[in-house]
Amino acid sequence: MAALTGEQLLGVGIATRMSSVVSILGSLFIIGSYLCLPYFRRPTTRLIFYATWGNLLTNVATLVSVSAIPGGAVSASPLCQVQAFLIQWFMLADPFWVFCMALNVGLIFKVKRFDGSKMPDYEKWYGLVAYGVPAVVPITYLVHDQVSSHGIVGPAILWCWVRKEFDWMRITLFYAPMWILAVATMSIHMWVGLKIYRAKMEMRRCLQESQQRLAQACPSTLEDPFVDPQDQITVTTNISHENVSRRTALLVPLNPNSPVRYHKPLLMGKYRATAYAAPLASGDFATLPSPQVPVFRPSEHAAHVQRREETSEAFRYFKSALLLFVALVVVWVPSSANRLYQLGHPERASFALNLISALVLPTQGFWNAVIYAQASWDECKRAWAGFRRGESGGSTAGVARELSSMDPSDSKLTV
Repeated sequence: MAALTGEQLLGVGIATRMSSVVSILGSLFIIGSYLCLPYFRRPTTRLIFYATWGNLLTNVATLVSVSAIPGGAVSASPLCQVQAFLIQWFMLADPFWVFCMALNVGLIFKVKRFDGSKMPDYEKWYGLVAYGVPAVVPITYLVHDQVSSHGIVGPAILWCWVRKEFDWMRITLFYAPMWILAVATMSIHMWVGLKIYRAKMEMRRCLQESQQRLAQACPSTLEDPFVDPQDQITVTTNISHENVSRRTALLVPLNPNSPVRYHKPLLMGKYRATAYAAPLASGDFATLPSPQVPVFRPSEHAAHVQRREETSEAFRYFKSALLLFVALVVVWVPSSANRLYQLGHPERASFALNLISALVLPTQGFWNAVIYAQASWDECKRAWAGFRRGESGGSTAGVARELSSMDPSDSKLTV
């Protein structure tokens, strides 16, 4: 194979180190925020945090870049062997983590039935698979090179890895497992997406049928199911607008299953038509600031809020897993294209493809940091606000206040 020129190798080395530094900063952001600020410890960020350690070790190896390649030596140097060991192990661990997160999403939407806060706690098994399975191959390489005079590890243009003589190992033991995991991950996301689509269509159909049935009924004959006919109430059909409190007296039923509102004002008797249904004085009637706000009794409201939060958490988890898969494809497509080009042109090396591979392959940590920040954007803003308060006070008091103001209900999502 025609080797790259010295200037081209210098450009490849600069690109590799630049991408590695950016990814290391992203990994440090994930690790620092997760360990120091407990409100970052959510199901949507936990597996990203676990995967970040592998990204960090990968970038330690890619940061060395072409400097570890032996200059004309028959056997690889210890630095070259360490670099190849870390790249083969931890660079391949990232696709395993992406698959594990997709698998977790599949279990959530199948076993738990959209229950976001009770996600299956399989992290220890995910860690064993994601870091244990990829370790087999580099350990085998290391043992082989210690007992054999013709080692597997050697120059690979971008860094030390598998020698050109063992090119088939690059395909079968590195790229093939990665794309098998990518196809499996994509299949899970397609299944979950189809399940979500069907659920939304079913909800829309049920809502339309319910609205049609209510439209066929006479609105004037509808009665409030939550008001006792024996209650002493005063019936009124006026909707008043109070200028002092600027409150619109829109009267609605306390029925959480009703998809539409009644067409005439209804008196609620004992309950105010707000989110928490507080008692009213005799003769007062229920009001709402907006007809879009659901109305429940206290116990019904608590169950509704919990269910909504769990479903929101599950969908946010699905979004993060899907974005991780997209980032995985972005990172691995240029390198795979470069590998296919080298298979078709074994005597030539493409500087453009190698340069693009050097730019994108080390960026797994960077993309994970972007997705981590997106999944915990509210927490990021909260941490920034605490940091600014601490900075203005000349101490860490702002961060301490953020920790003390944590919602105790978030503890169920921590590790």
